[in-house]
Amino acid sequence: MRVRKGKVAVATACGEGKRAGTLPALELYTGSRIKAVYNRSCDQPMFVLSSEYGLIPVEKEIACYNRIMDEKRAKELAPQVAQVLKNIEWLIYYRTGARKDYTDCIRQAASMSGTNLVLIGPRGRYLKRLDAIAKAIKAITSGEISALSEEPDLEIVASEINPVLSPNVVKDVTEFRKWQEIPGILIERGGELLAQPRSRIDFSRNIGADNLLNDLDNYPHAFVLACVMDRQMRAERAWLIPYEVSKELDGFEFRKLLLLDVNAIKEIFKRKSLHRFNEVMAHNFYLALQRIHTEYHDDASNIWKGNPKSATIVRRFLQFHGVGIKIASMAANILARDFKIPMADKLCIDISPDIQVRRVFIRLGLIDKNATNEELIYRARELNPEYPGIFDVSVWEIGRKWCRPRNPKCTECYLESRCLRIME
Repeated sequence: MRVRKGKVAVATACGEGKRAGTLPALELYTGSRIKAVYNRSCDQPMFVLSSEYGLIPVEKEIACYNRIMDEKRAKELAPQVAQVLKNIEWLIYYRTGARKDYTDCIRQAASMSGTNLVLIGPRGRYLKRLDAIAKAIKAITSGEISALSEEPDLEIVASEINPVLSPNVVKDVTEFRKWQEIPGILIERGGELLAQPRSRIDFSRNIGADNLLNDLDNYPHAFVLACVMDRQMRAERAWLIPYEVSKELDGFEFRKLLLLDVNAIKEIFKRKSLHRFNEVMAHNFYLALQRIHTEYHDDASNIWKGNPKSATIVRRFLQFHGVGIKIASMAANILARDFKIPMADKLCIDISPDIQVRRVFIRLGLIDKNATNEELIYRARELNPEYPGIFDVSVWEIGRKWCRPRNPKCTECYLESRCLRIME
């Protein structure tokens, strides 16, 4: 039995009493609960959560078994249950009369599949609140989920697709579906912005430094060295370092840089106080020059020439001393997004978790207020695994133009009718 995406389904746990032989699940179990729930399912698909077979349609024939649901079994079954739930938007689960492990299994599976849960009934042996099953079906199918918020012994668990959502935030199915359109709209807008011609990038707010960094044809090593320097200090200051060194050499040709030994570079860093950690970063600067010399034949653009995979570019940046995954991914993102460097794919180009991106993702309800930068990165991967970093351009545009820290211009934003406006 296959349930079409967007439909409602009803479920409850299996029962201890069973008839011998092989029978449809609805007939195999002798207890009254499963039939009572089935009689109130209003012709919606109904499932039984079996400790032996997982989540199965009540029509499915199964053999009698003897197995108890416990914490270990609940975790084992969760992936199988999630496979069934991935085709269901809302699951109404009647939990009374069954062990807590069944409910835990359903919760975990729904989190995996992105299914919204309505948990009905108090925890206990005696059947109560069966009437709420029909009420929940009506509320969901009519788009009036807020009508359930006052129902006793009823819990709405929003999909882990958006851990922020709750009945108090999303008032009905229509609003929920509008919210679900946000990632697609952001991806489409990101594609439009990426298709625009290349323009000058303001790295440091210094004209001379930005001229150097934007000249990728003649000074590709300036960009690479600036990425290596972008560590434990404000990015604008880090991006200035190649320019400051160039003033010492009366130019930034790579052959001039190669004439500098490590002590000469350390002297420049210390005298001009270029970084918070002058000794360490001067050494990293020197090692970067040597890697460009030996591995890339004095031409840093060989890092990204030849339409390589995004993973290849990220890996090559990671090989520079002192560069971690955040900077390596950022470098690949700038090359693809701003410099329009062709790549075989963009799978490994992550979103940049800066303050504007975080603010917009929180207000849109795409991440929780307390989400870490790692959660933000994985959220973008989840929403668009082919190119997680595509959100950078569209979300940054929203943050810069409309979604400001104070007095946001919500009515001017193209997501105004879909945004949850979750303020920090």
